Amino acid sequence: MFCISASLAIISIVQRIANAVMGLESLISDKSAELNYLFSMKLSLTVRGSLVRAQPQEQSLTNNWGFFI
Repeated sequence: MFCISASLAIISIVQRIANAVMGLESLISDKSAELNYLFSMKLSLTVRGSLVRAQPQEQSLTNNWGFFI
């Protein structure tokens, strides 16, 4: 009888550990997806910003005093 109750206690402990591991895995997966999303947004904004900076500035036909060059 003692052997059966000890086995059930061990099974219960193993189930609790498995549930905790599965919950932790789910939490890590959620955080990983969130970090991937944030990284892709940052990368997208960085690329957009560098594209904006890379565009050539319009050159004016006048100098600083308004005279034509």
